[in-house]
Amino acid sequence: MVKAAHGPIESYCDDELGRTMKSKHPTKKNGHRRETETVLALYRRAKAAHRKTLHGQLANRVVAIGAHINTEKLSYKAF
Repeated sequence: MVKAAHGPIESYCDDELGRTMKSKHPTKKNGHRRETETVLALYRRAKAAHRKTLHGQLANRVVAIGAHINTEKLSYKAF
């Protein structure tokens, strides 16, 4: 049990000393959190779609320069 400013809070995620236990996470989400996650998901989807269009535009500009493109043999895992 944890003492808070407004009174004790009991949580199944905490032990008797008020410490958070490993592998125990709250599963219930309130309405504000769900709303925020929905807004963030929409924002991230829009951001990913914009990034995808930018990649396509860059590829089109590179192909417009020439038909043959020589690149270095680099390991991109290192970047």
